[in-house]
Amino acid sequence: MTDKSNPLTARVAVNHIWARHFGRPLVDTVFDLGRKGALPSHPELLDWLAADFMQNNWDMKRLHRIMLTSKAYQMNSSTLGMEKNIALDPDNKLLWHMNPRRLEAQAVRDSMLQLAGKLDTTIGGPTIPPAAQNESNRRALYFFQSHNEHNIFLMQFDDANVLECYKREESILPQQALTLSNSKIAWSMAEAIHAQLQQKLSQASDKEFIQASFRLLLGSEPNDAEIAQCLDIFAAWNSANPVKQNAAGSARARLLLVHSLINHNDFVTVR
Repeated sequence: MTDKSNPLTARVAVNHIWARHFGRPLVDTVFDLGRKGALPSHPELLDWLAADFMQNNWDMKRLHRIMLTSKAYQMNSSTLGMEKNIALDPDNKLLWHMNPRRLEAQAVRDSMLQLAGKLDTTIGGPTIPPAAQNESNRRALYFFQSHNEHNIFLMQFDDANVLECYKREESILPQQALTLSNSKIAWSMAEAIHAQLQQKLSQASDKEFIQASFRLLLGSEPNDAEIAQCLDIFAAWNSANPVKQNAAGSARARLLLVHSLINHNDFVTVR
């Protein structure tokens, strides 16, 4: 299987790794790179990466590094002002922009725990049975999963199919928004994240808190319009509450902001 005269193994590995980083494989039929499968979108690139992979002793770290430091990976995901490109290549087969993709189900859950300082990053150990998963802070990688037993939270975000190991589906369903809005884990992690921010920014203004929240949760700076909108929401919420002018009211408004940013599309999207 790993003889250099048989490049199929290397091509399959390269195709899978490319799909994880770029959101789309070089060969759409990741489960079949044979004659019945789809043709590669970039055959020369696939061949070069596979050959380089084998020639460098199947070094996956090197393969990841080549992909992640490429100009293609560092492309902007925005298509604003790119009407000509959209018309010529609407499916982005020529890789003229990065494909936005949603985090995998496990990463959505683990990201909340990591930002809250709750994630247990211990390596190895037994799997976590379904009955204990809701209370566990272990990475979701260690959750036991079978055809009949699924983690409800992960299932909403297209968890891995135990009968296949090729490619996950990526759906957009109202249940996903409801899960991040109403689930116990989303609220408890929002409270923990808010508590950490409050401790660091106890004397900060609302504007400074908004900026810090955007940086932590979305990895970006809020623009003037977003800051103004958040401040308006703070004012509207406080005016509708009996505790509007005291510290408890301000803290509650900030907690709701943190929870809202967890529900923001950019929180679960890689761009």
